[in-house]
Amino acid sequence: ESNSLKIYKFNYETNTVETISDILPNAYSSLPITIFNSTYGEEIFLAYSGKLQVYNTNTLKHKYNLTPTESNTIHDFLYTSSGFWVFTDSNNMYVYQRTDDNLTLIDKKPHFTDFQSSYNYTIFEIENNQLLVGHKNEANSILYNLNANGILSEVKTVPVSISENGKSNTYYNAIDNFIINFDEKQLFSTKTFSDLASFSQPNFAIGISMNGKNIYGSNNNPSWSVNDDGLQKKEAIIYNRTTQQIQTFTTKGYPHVIFENYKGQVVSISSGMKRE
Repeated sequence: ESNSLKIYKFNYETNTVETISDILPNAYSSLPITIFNSTYGEEIFLAYSGKLQVYNTNTLKHKYNLTPTESNTIHDFLYTSSGFWVFTDSNNMYVYQRTDDNLTLIDKKPHFTDFQSSYNYTIFEIENNQLLVGHKNEANSILYNLNANGILSEVKTVPVSISENGKSNTYYNAIDNFIINFDEKQLFSTKTFSDLASFSQPNFAIGISMNGKNIYGSNNNPSWSVNDDGLQKKEAIIYNRTTQQIQTFTTKGYPHVIFENYKGQVVSISSGMKRE
């Protein structure tokens, strides 16, 4: 049986695959693999076909599926700091309580009035038990309060735009209280929801430091052809928001992912193959 579609646990320090998931994902998902640490411990979640596959983080063994019963699709989901499971689809926000492999609906609220047929509605939990939901085709996002009983109440619309690929290109930084849209190279304060300073480089941002001060990326355009000689470079770029200085570092390959790990080290996962 092919392992090509399974989940891999790869140790980049030892350059070894430590384990591989025991089952194949049932379908392709546009949402990234997510890890949450809930009352059930640390688990891996993979959304597909309106369900969440749940895996043990150490063994990558499939535990069971979670099914949000009120909707057939999952645009986005998260586990809140107050212990609720929140989902969104094309029309609504949903709040669930979890008991093992069962989800019980607590609340349901509509979000945007205009239906968007493409791209996902994305949710972020920000400070003070607030949730922000947005969409690539919406100029504004909607801010909600989530109370101690899991009930949603809409607060207001705020001028925060979400990128085309949702959480792949839009991040929330809780330490410095901002949301960053990599596509537009724009930061938004989650205190005042005003624009913060934009940045010009890296041209294609990939990640941010834990404290939110450094933006990681490269100047390699993913749309460039692999045959465009001389355009793509084996370089990582770090932009410091405080000093507004840019540093360039040579990488072993073409950088695909750049992040700060739990040791405070900046790691570039690169490949000899150009990104396309």
